[in-house]
Amino acid sequence: MSEANAGLRPEVLPEADKLTSLVTTARRLLAEQRMVDLSALDGKVRALCDATRHVPPEDTAAVKAALTDIVDDLDRLEAELTAQNEDVNAQTVNTARRQAMDAYTKTKDES
Repeated sequence: MSEANAGLRPEVLPEADKLTSLVTTARRLLAEQRMVDLSALDGKVRALCDATRHVPPEDTAAVKAALTDIVDDLDRLEAELTAQNEDVNAQTVNTARRQAMDAYTKTKDES
């Protein structure tokens, strides 16, 4: 549980922690160059939003802090996914170029 979550009501805590855990796990797997499954992300965000709908005014600061932390984590995940995607695309282009060059070289040598 993060510091921002310390003041949250019990019904909000589990949902915030679940979402934080999902994002943390995704970032770790991505760093390990492993497959990341974000299919549960939408449901976790929805559950957290539902849990925060009826938060009393005295708890809104804690909710805002928790949501800000989660958004920051999601922003970092987005940046990491974008960087990985760019790397994969660059590798794909380089592989295609190498294959084209190899095919051209073989054809030229055979002439």
